[in-house]
Amino acid sequence: MDPRERIAEGRAGPEVLREADRLVLAEHGPPGAIIDDAMNIVQIRGRTAPYLELSPGEPTQNVLKLAREGLIAGLGKAIRTARQTNAAAKEDGFRIEDGGQLKDVTITVSPFTGSSSSKERYFWSCSRTPRRTAGPRAIRRPAILDDEGSARLQRELVATKSTCNRSSRIMQPPWNS
Repeated sequence: MDPRERIAEGRAGPEVLREADRLVLAEHGPPGAIIDDAMNIVQIRGRTAPYLELSPGEPTQNVLKLAREGLIAGLGKAIRTARQTNAAAKEDGFRIEDGGQLKDVTITVSPFTGSSSSKERYFWSCSRTPRRTAGPRAIRRPAILDDEGSARLQRELVATKSTCNRSSRIMQPPWNS
């Protein structure tokens, strides 16, 4: 091979490697988004449909307003933690509905600064948390002892009851007072 051809091939090398990295990340990387300091989405990576959805009304880029119901609290906490510590923050134990099934989700937020800008950015990603399968060492416990899930469900129940009570007081006719 002619030395000029090797030099020309070497110049194309980084472009080929970048394209290969892009293809691997698109196919196998976790879906997520690059967000700015105001929590607005700058760019989407991968298929985020199970984690983000548009709400009726005026469009927004705010990741917390687009996050699916089961992720809002965890995403907000992970972003705050990443900001305060300037390090990657991980939150797990969240559930979303995807295709009629409940899926356990882990949220990761990593701060970074782009080379062309000094602005702080965050890469937010979601990944499915693998369910623990009953293996030879796994011990099955009754669902009633599931403290983490039970506590979460208990908080949701209290919040729902509170909302229902407020709504019924607002909607009560004046003659029933």
